[in-house]
Amino acid sequence: MEAIQVDTLSLHASSIQITDIQPNTAQQHWLSTQYDLNTNQLRFRLDSNQLQIPPQIDSVRICYQVFPVNFAEMTYHRSLEAYDTGYYGIPEEETLPKEQAPLEKEEIFSSNQLYKTGSISRGISVGNSQDVVVNSALNLQLEGQLTEDIHLTAVINDQNVPFQPEGNTLHLQELDKVFVQLKHKHAELSAGDIVLKSDSSYFLKYLKNIQGGQAKVYLGQGGDFESTSSAAVSVAKGQFHIDNISPLEGVSGPYRLQGPNHESFLVVIANSEKVYLDGRQLTRGYQNDYTIDYNTAEITFTNQILITKFSRIKVEFEYAVQQYSRSIFQASHQQRLKNINTYVHFYQEKDNPNSSLLFSLSEADKQLLSDLGDNTTQAFSPAVDTLEEFDVNQILYTQKETLVDGEKRFYFEWAPKESAAPYYRVAFSEVGTNQGNYRLEQNTANGRVYRWHPPVDGIPQGNYAPVRLLVPPTKKQMVTTGVNIRLNKHHRVFVEGAFSEFDKNLFSSLDREDDRGMAIKGGYYAQNLPLSSGNTYRLDYGVDWEFNQESFTPIDRFRSIEYDRNWAIQQDSTGEDQILNAHIGLKKDSKNAVKYRFSIRDKQNVVSGTQHWAELKKSLGKFYLQSQAFLLKSEHPQVNSDWQRLQMQLAYQGNKFQPGYQYQLDKNSTRTIANDSIVNSLMNYEAHEWFIQNGDSTQNRYRIAYTLRDDYQPLEGQLSHSSHSQTVQANYAIQQTHQQLNFVFTYRLLENLSVAKQPDEETVMGRLDWNTSWLDKHIRSELSYASTSGRELKREYIFVKVEPGKGTHTWRDDNNDGIQDLNEFYPAVLPDEMNYAKFFLPSTEYINAFALNFQYKLYWEMPRGWKNQRGFKRFLQRFSMRSSVAVNKKVTSESIWTRILPWDTGISKEELLADQSVLRNTLFFNRKSPKFGMELRTLLARNKQLLSNGFENRSNREWLLNSRWNLTSVLFSGWELAEGSVENTSNFLTERNYQIQHYRLASEWAWQPNAYFRFSTTLEVKQKEDQSETEVPPEDALIKQMKFSLKWSKAVKRTINAQFNLIHIDYEGVVNSPVGYEILEALQPGTNFTWNLNWIQRLTNGLQLKVIYHGRKPPQQDSIHLGRMQVTALF
Repeated sequence: MEAIQVDTLSLHASSIQITDIQPNTAQQHWLSTQYDLNTNQLRFRLDSNQLQIPPQIDSVRICYQVFPVNFAEMTYHRSLEAYDTGYYGIPEEETLPKEQAPLEKEEIFSSNQLYKTGSISRGISVGNSQDVVVNSALNLQLEGQLTEDIHLTAVINDQNVPFQPEGNTLHLQELDKVFVQLKHKHAELSAGDIVLKSDSSYFLKYLKNIQGGQAKVYLGQGGDFESTSSAAVSVAKGQFHIDNISPLEGVSGPYRLQGPNHESFLVVIANSEKVYLDGRQLTRGYQNDYTIDYNTAEITFTNQILITKFSRIKVEFEYAVQQYSRSIFQASHQQRLKNINTYVHFYQEKDNPNSSLLFSLSEADKQLLSDLGDNTTQAFSPAVDTLEEFDVNQILYTQKETLVDGEKRFYFEWAPKESAAPYYRVAFSEVGTNQGNYRLEQNTANGRVYRWHPPVDGIPQGNYAPVRLLVPPTKKQMVTTGVNIRLNKHHRVFVEGAFSEFDKNLFSSLDREDDRGMAIKGGYYAQNLPLSSGNTYRLDYGVDWEFNQESFTPIDRFRSIEYDRNWAIQQDSTGEDQILNAHIGLKKDSKNAVKYRFSIRDKQNVVSGTQHWAELKKSLGKFYLQSQAFLLKSEHPQVNSDWQRLQMQLAYQGNKFQPGYQYQLDKNSTRTIANDSIVNSLMNYEAHEWFIQNGDSTQNRYRIAYTLRDDYQPLEGQLSHSSHSQTVQANYAIQQTHQQLNFVFTYRLLENLSVAKQPDEETVMGRLDWNTSWLDKHIRSELSYASTSGRELKREYIFVKVEPGKGTHTWRDDNNDGIQDLNEFYPAVLPDEMNYAKFFLPSTEYINAFALNFQYKLYWEMPRGWKNQRGFKRFLQRFSMRSSVAVNKKVTSESIWTRILPWDTGISKEELLADQSVLRNTLFFNRKSPKFGMELRTLLARNKQLLSNGFENRSNREWLLNSRWNLTSVLFSGWELAEGSVENTSNFLTERNYQIQHYRLASEWAWQPNAYFRFSTTLEVKQKEDQSETEVPPEDALIKQMKFSLKWSKAVKRTINAQFNLIHIDYEGVVNSPVGYEILEALQPGTNFTWNLNWIQRLTNGLQLKVIYHGRKPPQQDSIHLGRMQVTALF
């Protein structure tokens, strides 16, 4: 085996990935890695034949993460040899190790060979204002040997979180996952949430997130015989789909993914997506190419990616919507007998017609699907459920009757409050303009309300109908078998056959004649042939042929993402398909090679043509030439297509810098056979690029490029010059001890030259990340700045009732009408009122905007050496400061300064679509002193949201001065003085418009006789006043609070925290109002009592009991109690 040291730092073994092997023919083997942390060496192994890396593999691309140190190197502050010689002046006996009891890990079960971490919790919540609620959580990781031959890996994480993780990083932290794997040298068993991935088959490709089990058996590892067998039984977690995104010029996103039936609101399964831009797969992560919100199915590209109106964006993903319970079966066997590799694979995914998940099917629905066969695009069914009781937490309707053109019509009308039964729960579907009789009327706290509009002259006046599209159960299945014979170390032949079955409607026996199909591919390849003795060039050549029946249906895409596009096929189409490929190439190394490929394709009634593809790489001294050429001649029904592509790059490879030039030509035209006029063009442009970049010997990385591009589009049968663009791109990176800098900048000017003159478009985006320190790290700063063109989504929100204590909001019926209005929901302050959760519903309406993300952190302290000085320097040394600014805003202003500057530049309220800004500053005095210290804090926060109904804005400002003083070793005193305001504005919820000014003075006295016990009392006075300019008298309150707190903490055994509050409020104003709720802090005028207890008790080693109790007594009301108890077992 060949060992290579790929980095000077230690690698994170689980992050090592092989992303590319050259030549491509070597990728049919699985190249594995073995990493030795002690030597920091990486060894490669070809699992198919247990050999060292053969000479035909020229290069391997490796992606990995590193630790900040090299564990193979010895690191120490003081040498052990120096201790032994007495170099440090320490007596030898003091250097001898002393006996010390090892730290005991808290775990309920112990095992020496099995590493365990995590916990399991079971809890119950009771109260006199809520029902009994039982909850649980499990977080467990296991790793180690069960026996000498069996290795266990388990991740069991069940947090009952109904959300997908954030897709901002390359590696995700999954919230709910169950995975158990047992490994033996001859077998492997996996169960839980696993990823099912296809093996070596050409036609059978799939990557599925499933819940189930998979078993693998390995026989004859090494020697002349090897075999691997596997089988899996599971249920699917989602459905696979490929979505084509239509980009906007200069807009980075977000872009909404849609389902196969144009569903707009999807939940994407985490880590299932593959994003392609112009045929190249992108990498997820804020530091890479794109981020994704799995919960709303929105993709946003980072500043490193330039999106234009000519960009081609395709996304493969699985989404968590299943109409039926879908089972997946997989089985495979592959073996090698000397030089002969054979395999057979089976895969099936099938819906259960008798187990519909989203809704129940009536017999009429099943009969409708049975009669339609494979064509179910118009399989609509009424979506109405009847209820006998009114539910305030749902959108319900009543049925009304009217006359339209003399005919009796029935329609549904929203029932906001209880009336005469029955009630109807109606689901509406968008059916198209003037295709339905309902329109979206308004948004309420529980969802959307639709209103009936009568037809005019028989023409419907809406775009919604109370129906749902019936989706039939389907079945997909494929069997593939093949053989690969290696004639010698340079030559091999192969053949593979595939048989598919796709039943589009399991309810119907109609249209079965096109369910089954077959395909076959075979070929002969010669690889890495030496031309002659002493010649360093190697020869590759080969030929293969492929045949697909018209009814052959793959499981997932098995060709490259833009394969059909390269044949000028614009949409999915079926037809008998035959493809002949031949290739030949010479290669010396990665910079000296020539390749040529020729293809013939005949797809019945779709395309018939030829392709030529050539590539040249040549190093000429200090110059490096790289060129690719592509030529297509194809015939389609009624049209012919020609396509020429050329890319040439010449660069000077200097040690300090590398200048170069690149030329690109991409011309496609589709002409009618009848009159030879151009009717379409998939791409037609010519581009010139000049660039300069860093050389191999420079420490800093940089690249500057300037590109001119001219695009052409068909106009009146001829190609017309449609646009001219200029693009400047620059990036720069510095990695030094005291500073790290990464800079990316893009400027693009698009001049529209079409007949329908459109204004020119400018795109400016950039990103700067700069971390630095000065003056021996007395001053440190972190800066992150990003500006781009994006979009802001108009959102709606609803409130959903959840388990008591798990919500974020509360509902108070201020007007006593029984209707849950949006302005009657408030952020919950009291634990017993946390009964509703706020959920945002994304709409389909976007507004183009310029986005700015600015974050800056500054830390400074006086020179540490001044602590030993006298006078003014010693006094100044006591000061230090920490500041942070975060601005995330989206604007529509065309002013360049408004778009790139984080602070306000006179922008109007209408031009500011969204804003999340926070300024925090803390000035410390005597921060490190245990005796006395002071802090001056400043907080400025703003939050503006764009909603479907308008804007909602909330701002918070506060100045706070506090001090601490340890009077004695057991007596502590603290003071706090604060002034601030809270402002809320909305242009549609006008009842929530207020501006509340507050002042606060608090004094705390604490007694702590030892490390286990602490008792404190706090006196606090608040003055609050609404300063809104309204006609009603101003509302104000004087709040006086006395708080007693007790803490008793016995390390490991128990921790008790108790608190009792007496709060007296003198209030003038309306209690049941948004202003009253904010001023009163969810309490009532008069004398309020609140108390709570938090008790954590260790029962045994690894077993813990937690008791939480909250109580309150409002004026002239009964006491409200809420208690929770939870038992946690630690592993």
